[in-house]
Amino acid sequence: MSISISMTRGMLLYAPWSNSRRTDVPKYPGRNARLLALFQNRVSLETIQAWRYGNLLPPQWAKDILANELERQAKELSEVVRQLRAPK
Repeated sequence: MSISISMTRGMLLYAPWSNSRRTDVPKYPGRNARLLALFQNRVSLETIQAWRYGNLLPPQWAKDILANELERQAKELSEVVRQLRAPK
């Protein structure tokens, strides 16, 4: 993989949204919409905020969803870092 493709993937992983007119880059949905989508709209935004601020303990299924997503992102980021550091 070329360095420019690795840079592009790295930048898209770091900031995956755009305000550009390009149709191949997702528009930023906002943090609240992204959190609701992450938890598949199974809970309200108020519930997510209560979890975040420690006012309510999240159920195991919610912790599993978040852990799986973070693990997926970490693997993808690690691969991009490996490609960026690979000698030419």
